[in-house]
Amino acid sequence: MRWIAAGLLVLSLQAQDGQRQERPGWPCVAGRAVDPTYLDLSESTGGQLFLFQKGEMEHSSVVMMAPYSHPVTLFRAVGQLSGEKTFEFPVDSSVESMLILASVQCRKAVAVFDPAGPEVPGAKASRHVDLQAGRIVQIDKPSFGPWRLRISGNGLFVFSVLVKSKITLQVSDEEDQFRVRTSGFKGSVTAYEFDPAGERTDGATRYRIAVEGVDELGMKVLRTNPVLFKAKKRLQLQATNRAIVAW
Repeated sequence: MRWIAAGLLVLSLQAQDGQRQERPGWPCVAGRAVDPTYLDLSESTGGQLFLFQKGEMEHSSVVMMAPYSHPVTLFRAVGQLSGEKTFEFPVDSSVESMLILASVQCRKAVAVFDPAGPEVPGAKASRHVDLQAGRIVQIDKPSFGPWRLRISGNGLFVFSVLVKSKITLQVSDEEDQFRVRTSGFKGSVTAYEFDPAGERTDGATRYRIAVEGVDELGMKVLRTNPVLFKAKKRLQLQATNRAIVAW
């Protein structure tokens, strides 16, 4: 998991350099706040880019340790925001803990809503870190059902929904195919592609591989491979009752 440490350190240094160069309000500045090379590196390896201020670095360990504390990616998206956008994702009965890492360049709000509808206040989260350009929220034993993440603001956004769960997804990028192996699903699974912004797609130039199925209680399960692949291979087989999907 060295990629996540490298990606985080790069963005931390970027913030510090920005302050030394008298760029008040970083990363909410005119023009490009982050070198796109850093973003491409983190997305191509599954790392998490997060926009920390120099004085916020005490919270970076949560992001650094995320692959170990919450090793399974449930949902993930990256893109450009202008206004407000809401993402919905299912939380199944196998999820012991959920960690949401959301960063928005010119952040107005980052809100998490449970299946019952209301926003989860920071006081009710197991961990809640409110930052200038992001928010970190950990919820232990989350309710089953459709959760929502609402972000508002402008500029670059990056977020991941990470969980601790026995239902997992592994993707190996072989020479002539992808091989996807799942564990813990009940019955058959369906595999498909997500574009960078988290929308289901078919034929995007960059995409993530996601698998959908059900758990032992019949609850909807979603698992996403964090790596943003380039379109050198395409989906050939969409479902299997053996929970092994090949491209």
